[in-house]
Amino acid sequence: MNVVNEDVVLKILNSKNADSALEITQLKWNLKANIIKAGNNYMSEVYRLTIDFLKNGQPQTRILFVKVPSDSPMYEMGSKWGLFTKELVMYTEILPQIYAFEDDYFTARCYCVDEKHSLFLKDLTQTGYKTGNRTQQLDFQHCAYALRSLAKFHGLSVHLEKTKGLPEVIRKEPFYNLENDNEEARKKFVAGLTQFFEFLEPAIRSKYADKIEFFKSIDWVEALADIVPKTCSFNVLNHGDYWTNNVMFKYDKFGIVKKVKMLDFQVCRWTNPAMDLLYFTITSMRYEVYEKYFDLLCSIYLETLNKVLANFDYSTYEMEDLKKDIESRFAFCFVVMTSVLPIVVSDPDDPVKIDEIFKNDEYDATALHETIQQKEYLKIATKWFEHFAKKDKSTFERKPIESLNGNGLQQVNGNGVQK
Repeated sequence: MNVVNEDVVLKILNSKNADSALEITQLKWNLKANIIKAGNNYMSEVYRLTIDFLKNGQPQTRILFVKVPSDSPMYEMGSKWGLFTKELVMYTEILPQIYAFEDDYFTARCYCVDEKHSLFLKDLTQTGYKTGNRTQQLDFQHCAYALRSLAKFHGLSVHLEKTKGLPEVIRKEPFYNLENDNEEARKKFVAGLTQFFEFLEPAIRSKYADKIEFFKSIDWVEALADIVPKTCSFNVLNHGDYWTNNVMFKYDKFGIVKKVKMLDFQVCRWTNPAMDLLYFTITSMRYEVYEKYFDLLCSIYLETLNKVLANFDYSTYEMEDLKKDIESRFAFCFVVMTSVLPIVVSDPDDPVKIDEIFKNDEYDATALHETIQQKEYLKIATKWFEHFAKKDKSTFERKPIESLNGNGLQQVNGNGVQK
C-alpha cells in the first residue's frame, strides 16, 4: 500500500484541520493494516496511520484512520457506482459547507484526500469513540443519540440545498439503479425474500401462508421507486447507509452516551428522510425498541430536525407527514430486510463475502443463502416479518406519494407566515 509518502504526511500536518506546522523535523510514520475485522467493513481497506515528529522542537503524534478504496476487492464495483467519488465530494465540499452553518462536527475530520480517493480521517477511537454491536443491534439510548445526529445532518442539508444547491454527483442514486427494470433484475431482488420464506419456521409459514404468497407477488423493483425524491414531499440529503457500524458513540464515566459521530458517506442520496429512518430501523434498531419506543424516537428525531430548520426560518416537518412518508414506504423495509440485514448481522466468525454478492457488476442474492440460514438473522428478520404480516395488504400497495402531503418546507417569517 503506497498511498502514504512524505508529501502526503506533510499535507496532513499542514492541513486546515490540523495545527499549522511551523517547523517539522524527525518525521516518521507507521501504517498498520486490517484494523477492522472482516464483516465490519466492505467497500475499502482500512489502515491506521501513526505520525511521529518534532514540531518547533516538541514531540508530537498524529493518529489517523485511512480508507483506501483501491485495495478493496469491491473497488471496481464501487467505482462504477460512483461511491468513492461521492464520498470524496462529501468530505471535501459538502461537509465543509455544512459546518460553515454550524461548527459542531458530527463526523470525523478529514485531513486530506489523494488521487486514488483515499481518505485520511481523524481516528475517532483515539478519543474514546466506539461502534455498537451489529449482531445485537442498538438499544433505546443509542438509537436516540444516533437519530439526533441524523436529524442534524438532514436539517443542515436542507439549508445547503436551498442556499447553494447540491451537485449532481451527490443527488444521483448510487445503488438502486431503477433503469435496469427488467425481469432478471426482479428475480434477483426477490431471491433473498424467497430464501427467507424457505427458512421460516414451519408454524410461522403455515400461519401466514396467504401473506407469504402476497409478499411474493409484490413487484419489489417497483417498490424501490420510493427512493426517488417526490416533488411535493420533504426531501433531505440522506446518509443512505446509516447502520450500526457507521455510527460511533462516546460515553461518560457512567457508560451513558454523550456524543455521536457519523461515518461513511458513499451512498448519500437526495430523497425523503423516511428512507434513512427505515433503513436504520431495520438494520440497527432492536425490534423491542421499535415496538415500544418508535413514536418517541420519531419525536426525538423531529425535535432536533425542526430546531435546525427553525434556526433558518423554515417551516417544520410535522409528525403526521413523517408517519405518512414512513407508512407509504413499508415495502422498502422488505428489500432492506432481505438484502441488507443478512449482511449486517452475519456471523462475525463467518461474515458475508460482499464481492460474491456483487459478481459481474450485479446484485445476486443467491450468495446470501448461507447467511439467511444463520440463527441470528432469522431471529431478527422473523420478528420484522410477523410485524408486517399483521398489517393490512393495502399498506403495501403503491400510492401516489405526491398526494400524501405537500410539505416542501418553505421559509417563514416571524409570524409563522410562509414567505
